[in-house]
Amino acid sequence: MDVKIPWQAWYDESEITLDFPDSWRVTVAPMRDAPPVGEGAIQQALRHPIGTPPLAELSRASEKAVIVVEDITRPLRTAEILPVILAELANGGIKPPNVWIAIGQGAHTPMNRADLIRKLGRPIVEKYTVHQNLPYEHREYLGKTERGTPVFISRFYLDADLRISLGTLTPHAYAGFGGGAKTVAVDMAGIETLAVNHGRAYTTQDVSTAKVDDNDC
Repeated sequence: MDVKIPWQAWYDESEITLDFPDSWRVTVAPMRDAPPVGEGAIQQALRHPIGTPPLAELSRASEKAVIVVEDITRPLRTAEILPVILAELANGGIKPPNVWIAIGQGAHTPMNRADLIRKLGRPIVEKYTVHQNLPYEHREYLGKTERGTPVFISRFYLDADLRISLGTLTPHAYAGFGGGAKTVAVDMAGIETLAVNHGRAYTTQDVSTAKVDDNDC
């Protein structure tokens, strides 16, 4: 059985064919068909959010904003979303010099300029301050969790009074799912936090894909 999957995201969008033996039982689970969310729908969501004031209202009560985005190892089309968020921040009074873009890459390799342009879009790279999380530098210690994990988080994140994160909700072999709180708790963490948290993937049986409840990671 031949199955085609997406290949070379960000560089040469294409497909690769996987050839499975006839003796294997293969199930293909594609994404459900749906039109892409456009700029208008993103703006509508930011102006009428669930369980929180609109982004522009939050901006009016803040002086400095940081937007955490995942690095290029994740598929989120950040360049299509960021301009709408930045416009709402400006509507609330936070101008470009007071907005930082933080690349939450955990301990991944820092992105070069070409990758930053792919992920963020050239206008944003050229206009806004972009910081990449370096887990050995610019961290602040916040204490330990109930499990004893030391919490080191980037000062670039903590120095802002309005904090936003964009992440991909996708199955993750250790955390159950990526995105959400992981965008900060891991992506913006120091190496001590990353070492203990990721180490649990090899020392406990409580981690697995799509498992969130009672997941030790």
